[in-house]
Amino acid sequence: MAVSEQPLARTGTRAAPSVPRLSRPSWRGMRYILVPLGDAGAGALAFGLAIALRFRLAPAVDPRLAIVPPPPHFFSAAFWLYVPLLVAVLGLSGAYRTSLAWTNAVGARTVVQSVTIALMSLLMVTYLIDRAHMLPRGWLLAVWLLACSLIVGVRLLGRALVRYLASAGVLARRVVIVGTHSEALTMEWLLRRQPSMGLRTAGFIADDVPAGTAIQAGKLVLGGLNDLRAVIASHQIDVVLISARAHDHSQVLAVIEATLGTPAEVVMSPDVFTVLSTDATVVPLPGMPMVALSKLRLNWGERLVKGLCDRLVAATLLVLLSPVLALLAAIAWRSCGGIFERHPALGIGGVPFMAIKFRTTRLAGRAPLEGHCEPRLDALALRRGKGLPVRDDPNVTPCGRILRRTSLDELPQLWNVLRGHMSLVGPYKVAPDDLPHYGARWLSIVTLKPGITGMAQVHGRGELTIEERSILDAEYVRNYSLWRDVALLAATIPAAIRGRGAF
Repeated sequence: MAVSEQPLARTGTRAAPSVPRLSRPSWRGMRYILVPLGDAGAGALAFGLAIALRFRLAPAVDPRLAIVPPPPHFFSAAFWLYVPLLVAVLGLSGAYRTSLAWTNAVGARTVVQSVTIALMSLLMVTYLIDRAHMLPRGWLLAVWLLACSLIVGVRLLGRALVRYLASAGVLARRVVIVGTHSEALTMEWLLRRQPSMGLRTAGFIADDVPAGTAIQAGKLVLGGLNDLRAVIASHQIDVVLISARAHDHSQVLAVIEATLGTPAEVVMSPDVFTVLSTDATVVPLPGMPMVALSKLRLNWGERLVKGLCDRLVAATLLVLLSPVLALLAAIAWRSCGGIFERHPALGIGGVPFMAIKFRTTRLAGRAPLEGHCEPRLDALALRRGKGLPVRDDPNVTPCGRILRRTSLDELPQLWNVLRGHMSLVGPYKVAPDDLPHYGARWLSIVTLKPGITGMAQVHGRGELTIEERSILDAEYVRNYSLWRDVALLAATIPAAIRGRGAF
């Protein structure tokens, strides 16, 4: 349920809440053993498969590929050197760092780099120890490809298993949120919306609200800051979540002090980083580390690749769909009295532009069709003023409603993509009039070009409030990748066919 639909519900106080204890899994620390064991097993399997491929399968396919393999003791020594070396390099590369959520990234780039370094080191060591024998080049290539693929594959399977167990509550970590302000409620909603993260909100900590008060989704205030240490012990809290805007400096220090000597982690939401920037670099000045904020999400190379792909696909679609576009233009003209309608939107960096769509509403002054009521502009303006989606707009013609439901009215925005104002995939277009509902999040969203499709279009479109759209778009911006764009493009077609939230 949307945050905006869950107002701060303080339904009175009652006795100190009784939250069932969750015993800490004794195997929680086993991840430090299981993950390296999985990498070692995948690396060892790659080692053995590469031997079979190079010295058995390859000669069977083409006898000219037959070579004399090194003696078994040489490969045995290489194996026992390679596997621990691979795990050590992965560890030094940060592949075993813990994260707040269980569903941390697979780290394919780290895996490829580590396998490369391990094999180069193995080649160098074996050459220095035994110059009479050399590791075959074909075998090295095979073990490199297999090790990279198998380790990443094992990690993907492990992450899928962890997501399943986290969603089922088996790997749940108990979280207490400091504060009951709007940002704290948004944090609770986000954690509840993504159960695969394995973070379960046990309740809130607040000094200005009595203990036992219901705040949101049945979550209660468990006590004040002075009670935090006792709350951590009694409710077995794993994570204390606070925001940069929640308290002043002394109160944040009090939270940290209360967790000393407990297993609970303290996690802060640095609002200035998540809102004003999507990337940050620590500048180690003597005695005072500084943080440099980036105003754009992508570097020049990523912007070049994304821009070229957008323009190439947009130009191709405009040519291929030209008969369809001509037909839709005729329908819009006949139904609405005009072909296009333009809406102001904010592009990358907040630069305004006009987004073009097929007209779906009647021109001003044109009489509504028989049987339709006159538009109640005051009611529509009121919903728009609250940032709520407008359903059953009487200005929309019957043909226009079909265009909206099938999202065909969005096709002219391919021209905006060709001109560089928009992208095929990106955040939802931010209208200047909607800025008050976005708050400061719009500063993060406009670090990427708005997209014809994106997270909001795939996950509900008009059924989402502006606040919900801004949360989804901020998540997309922070986790941008070209592969995610491809996945969202693939999900757009079934979403358009379903027509969910298109009105």
